[in-house]
Amino acid sequence: MVSADWKTDKEKDIGEALGIEDKKKKKTRTREEAMALAKDLLERIKGGEDFAAIAYEFSDDPYRVKGGDIGYIHRGMFIPELEPLAFDMEIGEIMGPLETEHGVYIIKVEDRKSGQQFSFDEVRDKINNELTEERKTIRLKEWLEALREKAGIEFLQP
Repeated sequence: MVSADWKTDKEKDIGEALGIEDKKKKKTRTREEAMALAKDLLERIKGGEDFAAIAYEFSDDPYRVKGGDIGYIHRGMFIPELEPLAFDMEIGEIMGPLETEHGVYIIKVEDRKSGQQFSFDEVRDKINNELTEERKTIRLKEWLEALREKAGIEFLQP
């Protein structure tokens, strides 16, 4: 929820270019400042203040606009340091402040869904569409390569 900006200038530029950081709302904090703020915010949340309202006001994360709601996560698709903690937490439990290489976080589990096994009939169309798109991409690349060779186009690296 609260992230400190302790990246190099190059990493900041890449992050901003990819939309990872909101330049208008981004606050530069030291690790100590981020940790102190997160501790204060955690106390406020545990004291009954709304997690979403605090996330919206104080978070530097892009999910701040959704009150910090990142939606359902799947194993292997979350911040590696936080993932095991999130999956071990109970519904309604709040944990933090948690420091990662990306910043300082407060996490709350709102809901949990069990993994689901789909039948082949349920996913047949999706698989067919994905395979069709993959074949189209491969054929397009082959066709473009053939055109380049026929036209004698060379790409030179500077």
